[in-house]
Amino acid sequence: MSNSSSLIVVCGHPVSGKTTLANLLAKELNFHLVDIDRVRKLAFGDPHPRPNESAELMARDRQEMLHSYRAMLDIAGACAEMNKSVIITATFSRQSYRDSLKSLISAYPRVSLAIVQCMLSMPTIEEENAEVQRRLSRPFDSAGAVTTLERYWEVKNRFEPMNMDQLVINTAPPQTVRDSATKVFHFLAHNISN
Repeated sequence: MSNSSSLIVVCGHPVSGKTTLANLLAKELNFHLVDIDRVRKLAFGDPHPRPNESAELMARDRQEMLHSYRAMLDIAGACAEMNKSVIITATFSRQSYRDSLKSLISAYPRVSLAIVQCMLSMPTIEEENAEVQRRLSRPFDSAGAVTTLERYWEVKNRFEPMNMDQLVINTAPPQTVRDSATKVFHFLAHNISN
């Protein structure tokens, strides 16, 4: 396999603009995009908006996400085998998901890798809550697993950064998607060879 393909992982906090940023990058780089929320919706329909209402809903949510991560990473592996550059986007909030990503990376050592971690961090909890509510109120082309403020904090609080080389971007205002993309392009210029 030649070094002609790249894998860009856009991960991080929920509601941090991962999908918005990944869509812009995919369009400008002409890369294939595999978004965890789209994979999940295709496989299972819309996720329950408040899975933390019961143990049964949480178990179902975890199972759907586990299968969705497997499918997303299988697609990324197929792209690597075919020398097709791809962007994948998901929180990767659980260690098992990060371990699966590391296995994929190990299986394709010649694929150029870049990890971009998006985070949303505001000076106060009140400001962050207001920004999350603003983002959640916007229409999306695919419903994600985080649709409430309570769910946002649950997923964000369990998030652990990957222990891998990565670019970390705080997508809080006044940062724009274009500002974030500019940082990513600069990072890619120094970390990916196509």
